[in-house]
Amino acid sequence: MAEEKRLIGDDGTLSRGSLAAVAETTTLTALKWYKITAKAVAASKFGDLEVGDFYYAPAEITLTSGDEAKLLTLTTMVDLSGWSLELSGEEVDVTVLADKFKKYRKGKLDATGNATFIFIKGETDQADNLANYFFDHVAITSSGTVTKTAKKENTLYIVGYLDDTSISGESALATVMEVEFYNFPLNMNMSEAVQIETPFRLAGDTDPILYRITNV
Repeated sequence: MAEEKRLIGDDGTLSRGSLAAVAETTTLTALKWYKITAKAVAASKFGDLEVGDFYYAPAEITLTSGDEAKLLTLTTMVDLSGWSLELSGEEVDVTVLADKFKKYRKGKLDATGNATFIFIKGETDQADNLANYFFDHVAITSSGTVTKTAKKENTLYIVGYLDDTSISGESALATVMEVEFYNFPLNMNMSEAVQIETPFRLAGDTDPILYRITNV
C-alpha cells in the first residue's frame, strides 16, 4: 500500500546551516546534507543533481573519484514556532488582437518565505542567532569582560522539512534554501508572547528543490 500521511504543521521543522570551508572527496557521513561542489565525469554518486545543488546521504556514501561536496552542519531553531514558503510565477501577458480573451504565459518563478519565532532569552539573543542578523551583539560578563560580535551580513542556509520523519521505510520531505531574513519586530505587549515574524527571500545560487528521502 502506498504511503499516505496527511501533513500538519507539527510535522515540519526549520534548521539553519553552516557550510564547511573544505569539501569532502572520499566519504559522506550518513544522515547529513552536503552542497555539491564538483561531479565525477561518469558514475557520480550525485546522479542527476548538478554542482550547486544539495545532496542528502541516507547512509555512509563512498564517493566516485571527481565527486566533491561540502558538509552543511545544521542547528535546530528551538525558538521557531512556524514557517512558510510560497512559490509563484510571473503572469506574462501574451494577448494579441485576434484573441477574444486575454492570454498569459508563466514567467520567472519567485519564492517568498516567512518564519515566526518566539523570543527566548538565552537563545534568540545569543551571538550568531537571529537577533545578531539585525543587531551588533555585545556580551558583558559579571566580571565586566566585553565580547562584541558584529552584525551578521552573510546569507543563511536553511533546511525546511515538511515532514522530518525518521521511521524506517517512510519518506522525509525537505527543501534547502540560501536566504536573507528581513524585519525584526519586537512586540512587547501585556500578556502576550514576544513573537517575531520575519520574511525571507532567496539569495545566492541555490534554487529550491523538493527532496523525498526514503529512510533506511
